[in-house]
Amino acid sequence: MAKALSIALPEEREPWWVLDLSRPISVSIGRSAEADLTVPESVSDEIRHSVSRVHARLFQHGDEIWIEDLDSHNFTSVNGHFVFDAVRVPVPCNIRLGALTLRAEFCEASPDVLRRLRNINHDDPAATPNDVLASTLYSAREWEAVRQHFRWLGTLFNVLEAAAQARRPQELAESLERYLVRFLHAHDVRVEFDVPWPSLQAALSPELNSTETLLAAGIDVVQRRCAEHCIHLSSSDCRHTNWIVATPPLNSATLTVVRATRSILVAEGAALGEADALVSMALRVLQPMMITLQEVESRRAATTELLPHRPSARMLDVCQEEGFWGISERHYKALYYSELAATRYLSARRAGNKLGVVFFLGETGTGKSVLSRIIHRLSERGNQPFYELNCAAIPVTLAESELFGYEKGAHDKAFASKRGWFEVASTGTLFLDEIGKTSTDFQSKLLKVLDTGEFCRLGSDTTRKTNCNIILATSEDPKGLCAEGRLLYEFWYRVGAFTITLAPLRDREEDVPHLIEQRIMQLNQLHREEGSKQVSASVLNLLKAYTWPGNIRELMQCLDVAYALSPAGAEAIGVEDLSEGFFRGLGINAVTVAPTHHRPAATKAWDEYMLELEREYFVTMLAACAGNLSEVARRACKPYQTIHNKLHKLRKWLHEPKDAQSERELERLRSIAGEQWELLTRV
Repeated sequence: MAKALSIALPEEREPWWVLDLSRPISVSIGRSAEADLTVPESVSDEIRHSVSRVHARLFQHGDEIWIEDLDSHNFTSVNGHFVFDAVRVPVPCNIRLGALTLRAEFCEASPDVLRRLRNINHDDPAATPNDVLASTLYSAREWEAVRQHFRWLGTLFNVLEAAAQARRPQELAESLERYLVRFLHAHDVRVEFDVPWPSLQAALSPELNSTETLLAAGIDVVQRRCAEHCIHLSSSDCRHTNWIVATPPLNSATLTVVRATRSILVAEGAALGEADALVSMALRVLQPMMITLQEVESRRAATTELLPHRPSARMLDVCQEEGFWGISERHYKALYYSELAATRYLSARRAGNKLGVVFFLGETGTGKSVLSRIIHRLSERGNQPFYELNCAAIPVTLAESELFGYEKGAHDKAFASKRGWFEVASTGTLFLDEIGKTSTDFQSKLLKVLDTGEFCRLGSDTTRKTNCNIILATSEDPKGLCAEGRLLYEFWYRVGAFTITLAPLRDREEDVPHLIEQRIMQLNQLHREEGSKQVSASVLNLLKAYTWPGNIRELMQCLDVAYALSPAGAEAIGVEDLSEGFFRGLGINAVTVAPTHHRPAATKAWDEYMLELEREYFVTMLAACAGNLSEVARRACKPYQTIHNKLHKLRKWLHEPKDAQSERELERLRSIAGEQWELLTRV
């Protein structure tokens, strides 16, 4: 008796098929003669036609039985779980092919039963010549399937590899067409991405369009199933084949169409499944790449090539004097356009009485006020007064009084006439910060002043004129303010024509070391009698790791505090000189700073002293990282397991007997560890 696998209906005792497990098996199950195991004719037509022509493959791997679905129409399931890839079959089990349910279980079968059920045995000397011939053909068919499978994978790999090198949409389409010609043995292949539903008929081959009935049936199939399958429509003479795929997003109204002319595979029905699988997979993978390349192409076509933004030497000298430092591309871009605003835009003769307006957009602390002074200094009105007003500091009800002025008796506190800022700065420059904090009524009146240069004091009908340059600024998104109703759209369209964006410091990482260096040099110059100081490497790393929500203003203030807290005569600013608020911003609640390192004792051996240094370094890092071993490993550039072993070794040393010198080292480590001492002494 030989071990076998029987397959039958659950309610029948007699099996349909018995598979010999003494040698590896690999059989396909379906309702047509193309399958190795064919559903018997005794099954009702309704159930039989729910099984695909070649529905699933059952094979043996080691001592286990596996099954895979062969792209069937009605799916395959094992014990109620759908099968999409090859999965192990827990024998005994129920296998469902479409509406047909089969029972698979192990059994013992005699050689006569196996021979009667047409299970071929290569070693059986009684096998007839026809049986041996059938076995040879079966083996050849299996090897051909494997060869075609690897050919499919190799072609898909080549398609994706070539597509990854494409830099334009046309290159991607040509690469795909070139490889599909080889795979489909076609004379010509055309690929059209993003074809709308109404244009689908025009995208198909002319021969198919002429067959209205076939086209209507095909379109109906596409609408019902294209979101899940790759649909191919062939002309009646099999000279043209069209593949239609709904590429992601599946709910979109566009399709991708592949047209193949004189395809040999169309006449080979068995190869159509491979062609469908390759075309479907390639298009679904390449469609997002095509969308990306099309977006890049459209942006490239709409964007002119920009020259590097380099301010003049004079502009850089003025920025150096004003303390507006930076070396990043974004910093230079802001300086470049600010110089254009000062030397060309504000100095040009404007049509009518319109006032020149420059708009600064940037977070608080990015230097909008300093840069507005630089623009005024470089303009033709550099010798005239410069006035700065923060609109956020003025009550909404007093904004008009401050900017337009008022006559005596205009309101309760108008004991005398007063000139407004427009009148005071008539020949100079007026900088209005946080313009988004003003009321919309004031913005409408300000808009009239910008367009005509005319205004009236409160309580007066006399029209007055101003010719000042206007620089506006806000730290909030103007479009968001307009959407919230806090900024008039017409006001933004008027003042936003010349907008200069100041990038936050977190997006200008290369500027941080330069700003630190320049500020320390400035402080050394101011306090030259106290000696020169530098920033230590550890402090520099901490400053570079901070995100600086307050931008340049916060960085400058942090350096001023650290410089003042550092001891007189110190050569470098250390970690202990940084403020507590800075460490809270980094997410460190408490920082314990190690004292100045002791000199090595002349009586200690080399290895003993190196171990002492290693313990002190480890405890210092553990305290700085708040006991986080992963962070210690990252900063120390060591594997996590190494840090864990060091901790175990240190704990063992802490519990060993110690002499007086070791006790002093223990006290020093306790002061360094601070709150993390409990972690170190934990058993």
